[in-house]
Amino acid sequence: MAEQISEETLPLGVWHKRLPKKIGTVTIVRNFFDDNVLTKFEFEIVVIFPVTFIIDIRHREFYEGAEVPEHRDAFEPIYGCSVNLLLQRAKAGGEFRCEKTIFKSDRLCIFNGTRYLHSVSRVEEGTRKSLIGSLQFAFRPAPMVRRRLATKP
Repeated sequence: MAEQISEETLPLGVWHKRLPKKIGTVTIVRNFFDDNVLTKFEFEIVVIFPVTFIIDIRHREFYEGAEVPEHRDAFEPIYGCSVNLLLQRAKAGGEFRCEKTIFKSDRLCIFNGTRYLHSVSRVEEGTRKSLIGSLQFAFRPAPMVRRRLATKP
């Protein structure tokens, strides 16, 4: 079982609140640094009852050595759309990759992050800055999302 973290022990810059009757959570992250990635800002709302609804907006800076391995954005197939807007390219590396896209241009990619694998290659030189947004929903409570929330602070 995952260790529960109280609001008093959360890392500096993280605010996390469970919604009434445990129907979901709201999380705000500012200036959180992990694995050469600085999350300048993140806002996430998760509602799991009576339907599952997740909205997530992040501004991230990827420094040299940072990478995001292949992954999907949810633990079970739910409907969704993700947007990755490149604000600044790294001098080398830091390329966004996705199995299948809805729309892709030089700086903007719209894709279904819950169904298709996506990643960011290792930043070899410079800094990659991006704005990432996602909207995910299902017309029922999603048990896998409920389990994920149980392990979050």
